Amino acid sequence: MSSISTLGIILTLIASFGWGAMDVGQKAVMRRVDPMVVVVLLPLAEAPLLAIYAALAGPFVLPPMACLPMLGSATLNAVGLFCFMQALHRSPMSLTIPLLSLTPVMTTLLGWAFRHQVPGVPQVIGAILVVGGALVLGAKSPQWHGFRGFLREPGVPLMLGASVAWSCTAIMDQTAFAYGAGVWYAPALTLCVGLIFSFFFVVSGKLLPTLQKARALAGFPGLALTVAVMGAAVIAVQIESLRLVPAGLNETVRRGLGMACAIVSGRLFFKETITQRMVVAVVILTLGVALVVGLR
Repeated sequence: MSSISTLGIILTLIASFGWGAMDVGQKAVMRRVDPMVVVVLLPLAEAPLLAIYAALAGPFVLPPMACLPMLGSATLNAVGLFCFMQALHRSPMSLTIPLLSLTPVMTTLLGWAFRHQVPGVPQVIGAILVVGGALVLGAKSPQWHGFRGFLREPGVPLMLGASVAWSCTAIMDQTAFAYGAGVWYAPALTLCVGLIFSFFFVVSGKLLPTLQKARALAGFPGLALTVAVMGAAVIAVQIESLRLVPAGLNETVRRGLGMACAIVSGRLFFKETITQRMVVAVVILTLGVALVVGLR
């Protein structure tokens, strides 16, 4: 892992904390408006913001060969975002977010198989700590009532679906970068996600009712705009970090810190209970992330 740059680690850490903040912002918005409004409008709001960033950062470069992995990533991102939003809406953050610990494991294996990104021993140990801490975190959640009760949680299968979908997107993004995709990849990818959702809602006949529900956003324009700007910024940093670090490392750090942030945020903003065992699990997560990013 000696070839990983310090800049790549810094961007990965910034993106990880950014996604944790986004989880809070999205859940706050979904408490005021239908989750499907967020699913449809958030990518469409983020795309022009990312286009402004791309126009300032460099020329338009999106080779045709990069479009196929981009479309694959957009489709899986759309599936993952849909499942994630529904999971957050239906179940506690402290119970559902830990399930995303499966993502770095699958991403690391896919990166090993298709991108020749062989993980080192410290990275493997760190990933094991992250996954173990996340599973303890979920099992010791105040909402945990044994495996049967856990499996009956409506958000559990949805978050598992998000984990599977998102485990593949980083590999597809890095494949697009290998084909020469530039800074315009981020707005193009985000726009594709928004258009996929829009097409689905048009075909299902739900677009007009969803847009009518979007009127509720007028009641809290500051929060809605903040989430859109924050989302665009996090996506831009995440995309740039993937150019510099292996996909498995990126996902491990992102999920480890994201789950720790979810516990703290759930307590601070949504009055979810924190137990001593949950604190221990967060410490394990933090140690795992530190091992992954510290030994390179």
